Amino acid sequence: MNIIFSPRQMKTWNRIGDLYCPACDGLPRFSATGCVEQIDAVLAAAPEQDIHDLKWLLVLLGLLPTAFLRLLIGWLDQSERFPNSIAKWMRLVRLALKGPVVSVYYGNLHRMGYQGVTVHQRLGYDAHCEPDAPASMVRHYETELHS
Repeated sequence: MNIIFSPRQMKTWNRIGDLYCPACDGLPRFSATGCVEQIDAVLAAAPEQDIHDLKWLLVLLGLLPTAFLRLLIGWLDQSERFPNSIAKWMRLVRLALKGPVVSVYYGNLHRMGYQGVTVHQRLGYDAHCEPDAPASMVRHYETELHS
C-alpha cells in the first residue's frame, strides 16, 4: 500500500517528531534529518483502516498549538496515571505516534542529500556483520555436519 500523507500531515509528523526527538547532546532534531520522508515505508504494512484513522488524528493534532501538543504527548507518556479504561487508548495513540517517529529517527533514515551529523554517527553506532571464519572453513564444517 502506498501511503501518502498531505503536506499538513507531514508537518504534524515533524512537530511530533521534534517533541519526541529534539536536538540534544549533539543529536539532530527529528525535522532536521528529513527522516519524516521515510514514514511511509515504516507504515507500509499497517492495515488501511489504521492508516485512515492515523491520517485523521494527524489532521486534528495539526490544529493544536505546539504547547498543547507537548502537553498531550506528556499525558500520553504518563498513561499509567489514568484509569485503565482511558489509559489503554492513550497507550494505543502513543504507539501510533511515537513508534513511526523513533523507527525512522533511530533507524538512521534521512532525506536524500542530508549533510548533517546522522543519529548513528552521533551515537557511535556502526553495526556491521562479518563471518567469524573464512567461507571455505564454513563450507568444510557444514560438510562434516551433514556427512
